Amino acid sequence: MKTHESFGESIYHLTLKQRQEKEAATVKQMKQKKKPAARTKAPIRWESDPDIPTLDIFEEGPLNESWNLQEAVDRFVYWLEEDRFLIWEAVVCEEQGITLTPKQKKLLGSLLDFNDEGDDQILYIDEVPRPSEPWHIILNRIVP
Repeated sequence: MKTHESFGESIYHLTLKQRQEKEAATVKQMKQKKKPAARTKAPIRWESDPDIPTLDIFEEGPLNESWNLQEAVDRFVYWLEEDRFLIWEAVVCEEQGITLTPKQKKLLGSLLDFNDEGDDQILYIDEVPRPSEPWHIILNRIVP
């Protein structure tokens, strides 16, 4: 009789229930050995000072008109593809002292600063102010 060693015992000599219990115990041990979860990211507060310029993605008009809806969708997709939402999210996280993801750090580091003043606050990227709302709120307004 050919046997296969598993969990230090022959699996042919264990009942199905015993094998399941051994497997569950092994899985539990493996989970306990894993590293503790990384620090969770605090929620971003998107409210900003009234002096900070913002862009309303829906400035073209009400979304019940097909032209305005198409413009809003086009702008939203463009901002997603170009990581504009992610860059602005990184800026807001940096301002609030929230831990950045590696991609956010990379995008934030790629910005060039031509500001000679001591003010480190970013008001415009490529001459465009930050969106007035986070991307997921904008998406929910486009597709309710």
